[in-house]
Amino acid sequence: MREKNDIEKMGLYGSVKSIKIKKYNVIIKFGKITKGRIDSSFSSINSYIIFNTKGYRIEHGFYNNWDNDLDEIYKYKYNKKGYLIKVNTYKSDGTFYEKFKFKYEEKGNTVYRSMYITDGSLKDKTLYKYDDKGNQIERNKYKSDGSLDIKQIRKYNNKGLPVEEYYYNSDGSIDDKYYNKFNDFGFIIETDVFDSDGNLNKKHKFKYDDKRNKIEVIHLNTDGSFNDMYRYEYEYDKNDNWIKQIEYRNDIPKQLIERTIEYY
Repeated sequence: MREKNDIEKMGLYGSVKSIKIKKYNVIIKFGKITKGRIDSSFSSINSYIIFNTKGYRIEHGFYNNWDNDLDEIYKYKYNKKGYLIKVNTYKSDGTFYEKFKFKYEEKGNTVYRSMYITDGSLKDKTLYKYDDKGNQIERNKYKSDGSLDIKQIRKYNNKGLPVEEYYYNSDGSIDDKYYNKFNDFGFIIETDVFDSDGNLNKKHKFKYDDKRNKIEVIHLNTDGSFNDMYRYEYEYDKNDNWIKQIEYRNDIPKQLIERTIEYY
């Protein structure tokens, strides 16, 4: 089965050429929700992405969360088969910052990803393993000295969806275990998170609209009682891509995201 391109992975429709994302704080004026200042929190996602005609990103820029100036630019390079082989990162003034390299197996699955810092030295590397169906079953991230940093193991159902995920610390001890449930479209609808002792730590439930966008996330306590809820409202363009999202936490509007989408 053909792997999804970046546009499809982002849930976008049509021949998207670029997308610009701006996240704002919310202001209530005369009972209506309006956008306030650009969000400057660490979780801000202010950025832009440029795609090629095959739907893969060729440039991704991130804006500084404090003054909204362009901060970093990622440039993507592909081989003749269309596989991503290199990502170079630059500061806004064009200064080289970091570099990522990728290697693939015959089936086209990524088996090796390495990251290098400004002086060309290795920062970390990640090795991947797959089953005979092409599902990623193991991910091992190593530090520059070769020592293990993080191990992740996945188990899949007969539809190729990751129903179990295990995260291990560098000493081999279990960190977290995730158990996932999916709907008929392959979207996750429930996640149970267990700690290293096997105790339920978190429970999350998800709902989607008819355009497959997330409209509700409920966080439950370990006893199943309600903790909090995030709800999302959208406005769409003519291609059914959302261009405005309002996030509510426990029915209080918290943030507004605008997306400017350009098409080929």
